[in-house]
Amino acid sequence: MIGKTENSGWQVGVRKTLNIPSKKLWRFIVSERGMSIIAGDPIKAETAVAQKRESREKIEYMITTLTKMSHLRMEWKFPDWEGNSILQIRVIDSGDNKSVLAFHQEKLADESTRKKMKEYWQEKIELISKMISK
Repeated sequence: MIGKTENSGWQVGVRKTLNIPSKKLWRFIVSERGMSIIAGDPIKAETAVAQKRESREKIEYMITTLTKMSHLRMEWKFPDWEGNSILQIRVIDSGDNKSVLAFHQEKLADESTRKKMKEYWQEKIELISKMISK
């Protein structure tokens, strides 16, 4: 999904099917290595729920929801942004030892930010795919 809605501002969705079982992908996403890629902060996601954090890259985030083996929802903000966006990361089982990794971000300021975040999350998905396949 790409575009603007009245309530959630500009938004973007990026997803990819990976040849990785969903359980393995989930464990990676919530691990220190996974969180380093997503937020630039090497912390286990389960220990960061409801804590406002700032990464080495000055990304401000707070995990507001963590549903095991399913999804994370967080407030997420680059240092030069005026307000927070909402980022959702989902791991969806596709059967046959495959899974879908999906990023959906809303409350983006404008179309330029939407384009930037689409490229950003596509790069992150590719990096995660390479790292977990090793």
